[in-house]
Amino acid sequence: MANLNIHSTKFVKNWKKQNKDILLSMHPDVSEEEVDKFLDKAVDYNIKVRTGEIYNNYNHKKQRVNLLQLVDWYHHKKPIVAGHGCLFMNHALEPNPAARMQDNFMILRKQYKNKMYTFPEDSYDYGVFNRMQNSEKISCNSWYGCSGASISTFYNLFTASSTTSSAQGLISVAAWAFEGFMGDNFRFIDLDECFFYMENIKKEKRKIKMNLKAVSKEKLLDRLSKHFYTLKEEYFEPLVIYVDNLEQEDINRIYYKNNLMEFSLHPEIRTLLNYIIKNIDTFKDPNKVPKNVKEDMDELWGYYNEFVLYNNFWFSKIRRLKEDTRNSVHVIDTDSCFVSMNPWYEFVNKFIISYDDTLLNRDKDEMKFIIINTMCYILANMINEILLHYGKTVNIPEEYRGRLNMKNEFFFSRIILASVKKRYITSMRLKEGHEIYPEKIKVTGQDFMKSSTREETKKFFIDICKEKIMTVDRIDIPDILRTLEDFETIIKDSLHNKEKNFLTPKSVKELEAYKDPYREQGVRSIIAWNIIYTDNTIELPGKVDMVKVKMNTLDSISDLEEKEPIIYERIKKGIFESKEEKIAKKGIEVIAIPRNIKRIPDWMLPYIDYDTIMNNNITKFHGVLESLGIQILQHSKEDYFSNVIKL
Repeated sequence: MANLNIHSTKFVKNWKKQNKDILLSMHPDVSEEEVDKFLDKAVDYNIKVRTGEIYNNYNHKKQRVNLLQLVDWYHHKKPIVAGHGCLFMNHALEPNPAARMQDNFMILRKQYKNKMYTFPEDSYDYGVFNRMQNSEKISCNSWYGCSGASISTFYNLFTASSTTSSAQGLISVAAWAFEGFMGDNFRFIDLDECFFYMENIKKEKRKIKMNLKAVSKEKLLDRLSKHFYTLKEEYFEPLVIYVDNLEQEDINRIYYKNNLMEFSLHPEIRTLLNYIIKNIDTFKDPNKVPKNVKEDMDELWGYYNEFVLYNNFWFSKIRRLKEDTRNSVHVIDTDSCFVSMNPWYEFVNKFIISYDDTLLNRDKDEMKFIIINTMCYILANMINEILLHYGKTVNIPEEYRGRLNMKNEFFFSRIILASVKKRYITSMRLKEGHEIYPEKIKVTGQDFMKSSTREETKKFFIDICKEKIMTVDRIDIPDILRTLEDFETIIKDSLHNKEKNFLTPKSVKELEAYKDPYREQGVRSIIAWNIIYTDNTIELPGKVDMVKVKMNTLDSISDLEEKEPIIYERIKKGIFESKEEKIAKKGIEVIAIPRNIKRIPDWMLPYIDYDTIMNNNITKFHGVLESLGIQILQHSKEDYFSNVIKL
């Protein structure tokens, strides 16, 4: 450290260059020498050089370095930067057999998928190639799983954690690109980030000249001010000075970055959009633009690429994705972003379609596909530009950067979101350019889709989603609530008829698999059955159906002594007089019924906890009800749906 010349390091040089450009823009009358001296003093006074450890897990060597040296080494050696603080040797310097294997899996998968789509979806050949592409996908995922399994030949804890973190970083980059481009949603952490944002825009290569109406300095300041997390009073003066020294062209360029809708109001863009939409008969696959407007679409993308796209990355992107409010990306699911196109659709209808009688009289569905897929084509170009830049920034070799890409696969006419991530219901209208009719309803992550739900309950709730939520013009909340009340009656009648349709299915492991087996409902339910039915016991592990009962005390089953004396005695001795305190204290709350027993035994009917069974089934739909704004109330540790709607 003593011999380290801080001012000669790459990090400090870059920092000084960035801030020097900013200060000279704000104070053009100050000399470069004065600015250099000021920044040198700032570095000497403020810099704190931290140290860290580099561990090479191939040769198992460790080295302590300071972070300035690490940045210099990074710029010199150009390793591939991955998540979780992992650096990989560049593929151009050393062959990577595992990477080649993965690459081959992906190449084969793409070939099989392309072949699959040449056949009808319900055909035998489609199914064959679907299984083949899925097999390659599983092989890819299996290698990733093996890299995190200590018993595997491919085990490498750094690689496994880095893969996960890299995926988070990539999807965060993509999500914030969509948020900025489509939703004008970006925030400055501090004044420095705002300055860097404007400097990046000023230094962009400019190929297109547009006769943009001059944006006032006041208008730009107002726009910038609205994009701070916290707009501190001390920001005003330097921000005003910076903007006051901008050229008019720079003011315009900065103002329209991430400002898609307002930029699209420019007469030149509106005319181009009108021409494109008017000259397309059908447009269902955004990856296949109609040939007669391909040049016009590329011209439109050229404008958006230069004037709207901000092709840089935000600090703390993963944290922002978890904590910040989003405007456009409503769902993120591992490697997918579900982008809301409704604001764009409404914008085009209001400012393009409504001014053209020819377009107003066109088929509404076809117009919807054309409007949305026009922007989807733009977004595909936009996100691939972002990912190419990302690949270059993290030193991925040029020939591999194109592997980082996103394409439009699905068009959902409606999506119902839940407060919990990865829970949603979609109505698919297009899949890879193919129209789905009737629309395909898909339920993801909801409680009623889990293995602990009976098929009858699952089917009932799926039918509600299809018939009363996803395929209607207007969702009728009172009608849904009435349907759920009817379902309670259906459940109760089924239980009275001794049917097992709405009991809870349960898989129970061996006792040794549980830390405290007698606390497990499944274990206690099987113990109860085995005590009562000594000639038809359930062996572990096993799958059973559990019926909730009210048999917590001996008094609660007193009438059983006369009606079923043998059962009564077995329960009395085996449960309430058990030497196992946890069994005796709780009594019987649940009883397992073997799968080969088709009906609930007669003697159980008076003791069934009908309300709890009904509620256990209904609560699995509460996530959907909350999505619709219906308030869930809690009473005595149980949740119940209400007729109160949150506004």
